[in-house]
Amino acid sequence: MSSVRFLSSAIGLMALFELHGAYGQDDLAIWKEFVAAVKEGKITADMVRPYEGIPKDVLLKQLADFKGYHNKYDSWKEWDHPEVFSVGNQIYYLVTFTWGDQTKSDFCFTLLKEGGHWYYRHVENIFIRLDRVNSFPASEFPDLPAETKAWQREEIYWSQMVYFNSILSECLTCVLRFTRKS
Repeated sequence: MSSVRFLSSAIGLMALFELHGAYGQDDLAIWKEFVAAVKEGKITADMVRPYEGIPKDVLLKQLADFKGYHNKYDSWKEWDHPEVFSVGNQIYYLVTFTWGDQTKSDFCFTLLKEGGHWYYRHVENIFIRLDRVNSFPASEFPDLPAETKAWQREEIYWSQMVYFNSILSECLTCVLRFTRKS
C-alpha cells in the first residue's frame, strides 16, 4: 500500500475514532447533491479536492465506475441512507453497497466543505470502525467476514495497479518528451 493511500486510510480511521459529533441537516443535503451529481455524471475536476498525492482523474474514474454499476443494477437506493459523521470541515458518509447480489461492502466517502461549497475528497473501502471498539487501548478487533476480507484484498491489489499505472504513465510521458527533443 502506498504511503499516500495509507495516510488517507489513517485519516479516515482517525476521523471515525473522533466521530460521535453531531451532523446537521445541511450535511444530508450536501450528500443528496453529491449523489445527484454522481448519478447525472456531473462531477467535474473543479469539484474534486483530493488528499495530497491522489490524482483527480483517478477519483473521477472511480465515481464513473460507481455510476455505471449502480445504473446497470438500478441500485441507487443504496445511497439513500448514509451514516454521517462531520469532523471539522470534512464530512464522512458511510454507505453499504451490494455487489453481485450477495457481497456487501462498506464505503466511506469524504467530502470537504469550504467557502460555502462542497468538494469530493476521497472514497475508501478498507477501514476499521474504531467507533465500534469497546475500549482503548485496543489490541483486538472483531474479525471481518471472509467475503469482506477477500474484497479488501482485491481493493488493495487494484489500487496498486492504478497507482503503478499512474506512475509509469508519467515516466513514459517524460521519456517520450525527452526523446522527441533529442
